[in-house]
Amino acid sequence: MDATPHLALGAALGMRVRNALAAFLLGVASHAVLDALPHFNYTGWRPFSPALAADVASATCAALLVAWLAPRPLGALGGAAGAAFPEVARLVTGQAKDFLQAAPFGLQQKEIPPPGGLLTQAAVVALSLLLAWRWRRRL
Repeated sequence: MDATPHLALGAALGMRVRNALAAFLLGVASHAVLDALPHFNYTGWRPFSPALAADVASATCAALLVAWLAPRPLGALGGAAGAAFPEVARLVTGQAKDFLQAAPFGLQQKEIPPPGGLLTQAAVVALSLLLAWRWRRRL
């Protein structure tokens, strides 16, 4: 999955967790679950492209929006950071796969072409924002 669904869901799940480390770990776990869902992976942005910049910008905005709504903003940010961690670690180490796909985990991504794969990602973002809205702090 692209960064936006990962960070949005990680932040939404983390916003209800009191401990930032637990939220981070929940974000990593959500990354693994989302990669197991059928989705489309855009591969045209390596090493850098406008599509990558747009995805990272929208992911950051989604995570910050959820943190703003969150009763526990640090949990939301921790969850988003955990959701991003497998990809960040992969980029920093120069690996082709993230650590969830390597041994000992060996998780495989379930990729499908558009439009179905893009609809999966849009549904995850919509669900994440719906959860964040329902779990929001009272403003």
